[in-house]
Amino acid sequence: MAELTLEASLAYLEAECARRSLLDFSTLMSLPSYEQPEHVKLLIEHLEALERREIRRLIVEMPPRSSKSTHVSRLFPAWWLGRHPTDGVIIASYGEELATDHGRAVRDILGSPLYPFETKLRPDNRAAGRWGTKQGGGLLSSGVGTGLTGFGGTLAVLDDPIKGREEADSELVRDHTWSWYQDVFSTRVQRDGVLLVTGTRWHEDDPIGRIINSPGASDWTRLRLPYVATPTAFSPDPLGRVAGETLPIFGLVPSVEKGEISAYSFASLYQQNPIPAGGGVFKSQWMQRRYSAADLVRAKSSSRWVVIQSVDLGGKQGVGHDPSAIATWGWDGLSKYLLDYWSGQDEYADVKAIIKAKNFEWRPRMLYVEDATWAQPLISDLRREGGVRVYAVRARGSKWTRADAISPEFEGGAVVLPASAPWLDAWVHEHLSFPNGQHDEAVDTTSLALSMFQATPARRRQMSLREQTIPSRDDAAKRMLVRIKERRRG
Repeated sequence: MAELTLEASLAYLEAECARRSLLDFSTLMSLPSYEQPEHVKLLIEHLEALERREIRRLIVEMPPRSSKSTHVSRLFPAWWLGRHPTDGVIIASYGEELATDHGRAVRDILGSPLYPFETKLRPDNRAAGRWGTKQGGGLLSSGVGTGLTGFGGTLAVLDDPIKGREEADSELVRDHTWSWYQDVFSTRVQRDGVLLVTGTRWHEDDPIGRIINSPGASDWTRLRLPYVATPTAFSPDPLGRVAGETLPIFGLVPSVEKGEISAYSFASLYQQNPIPAGGGVFKSQWMQRRYSAADLVRAKSSSRWVVIQSVDLGGKQGVGHDPSAIATWGWDGLSKYLLDYWSGQDEYADVKAIIKAKNFEWRPRMLYVEDATWAQPLISDLRREGGVRVYAVRARGSKWTRADAISPEFEGGAVVLPASAPWLDAWVHEHLSFPNGQHDEAVDTTSLALSMFQATPARRRQMSLREQTIPSRDDAAKRMLVRIKERRRG
């Protein structure tokens, strides 16, 4: 056997490294001008974890011209098919033409003499948008809204499902895109397959927004890389950047100050944060006061400590309808502590059971529910079944008016949030998004609870006497006794 020359040995080692590492594969298959800044390396780490099945659902949010699609929709699928030549790969985008371009690029990589794998293209099935490998795998590219019948994907990539601002601002387009994602795209993933959704954010309610606000959000790993780093003590930058440090992206960045892009569009496209800068009614700097376990122990030791709960019942309960929510707050006479929060798109019976369980857990002085038509069955059931002290509050003014009325509590530092909680990020995000966010049930519970804290002591005593439910079989007699005591106080 002839010995390999030094050049051949180096080529063999280079190919072997490329077969094992997407990082090396990307270098091998790219032009000499190819760069791998730290954000690209982090992206590649996540893609390799997806291939190893360490994660199975991945969301990638990155600014324009950050090399996102180059890796997600071209290099990664080509590397995947080299390692899994019998697999099917689906690549979808907002338009058929763009998706086909991705499919053509992957096909050309497989046909390159530098391609380090044994995977070969079928000569009779080489269309840019749909082609196969000799080993039985292949690739199908598709635009949003088109069919995928007859093709299953072990790797399914949805890259930039929204074309631009006009489409993003159209509720009809967003609903159509989401329906296609649910009914077509996600149903074509094989049982052992992985899902990869990536894009530049356009709107709070875009497909990525709907995924991260869905009941299944915990199944997803989220890689969010804003152009300008904005780390906090509770949300560090994924790259370890300091505040103000920018990504070295491969394109010109428009300036808000020079009027080249609006602050809203910059927040969406470059910061991956499609909410008004700093928040709307509520500002991000108002959300920085946090409490520790020791802080909470000290607050509870106050003679003025009181716990209440507030409920926002969705107009329609169940999956796909309005979420319901219950928040638990504590007050030591000075600061308001958010103790617990739950929201979900559950059926009425489940929502009622959760409310009763939360009430039993926290034993609040009162549970407040907005006196809306759709909440009447809940109010009636809680009073009839007993065990929960419930007060129906008639809403005054719009949601915005009520939120604005309690916003000085946040601005003045009277609201204290937990240092960490599994629900906290979503809660903060919804408040900063208000009134332009997808949901507002968290804000409604906050407005209700803090407005009750703002009520005068005499008013709170009156509400406690008038509307409490005393757990007893003889509730009518108990309520009569309360009314007698109330008249005597008068």
